[in-house]
Amino acid sequence: MDTILLEYAWVLLVLIGLEGLLAADNAVVMAVMVKHLPKPQPNRRKLCSMVWQVLSSSVSQLYS
Repeated sequence: MDTILLEYAWVLLVLIGLEGLLAADNAVVMAVMVKHLPKPQPNRRKLCSMVWQVLSSSVSQLYS
C-alpha cells in the first residue's frame, strides 16, 4: 500500500514540475511575441472624453 502511495506521489511531483516548465516556456514565447509591439501612447482624445464626462456628470448632478 505504501509503495502505491509513493508512486502516486512521485507521479504527482513530476506532473507539477512539468506544468511549471510548460508555464515558463509559454511565458517566454509570449514575451518574445509581444517584444516588437509598440508601447501604447497616451491618447489625448480619451483624456478629453473622460474630462468631458466628469464635467458633464458633475453639472447634471448639480442641477438635478
